[in-house]
Amino acid sequence: MLNSLDRAANSALASAKEREEKRRFAEAITAYSAAFQNDPASFAAAMGAARCAMETGAISSAKKPFLMASAARWWERAEKASCCSRVPT
Repeated sequence: MLNSLDRAANSALASAKEREEKRRFAEAITAYSAAFQNDPASFAAAMGAARCAMETGAISSAKKPFLMASAARWWERAEKASCCSRVPT
């Protein structure tokens, strides 16, 4: 069952994807940011915002490998933190 934050995150993510497809990157970044605020573990929101930032020139394509590696490290940390929080102590 989705709580209100999950629904808000999913709605913002859908809106962001639609705007990105229409190449309205500044608006998509805003929507991805809203999704990320509601779900800080959203890899899709983080990567969507990064793709849009690259399209607008806010992130140089020369930094793309670093960006991808950074996102991968973030994702691994988020997974471990999520698993650790569910392990009974």
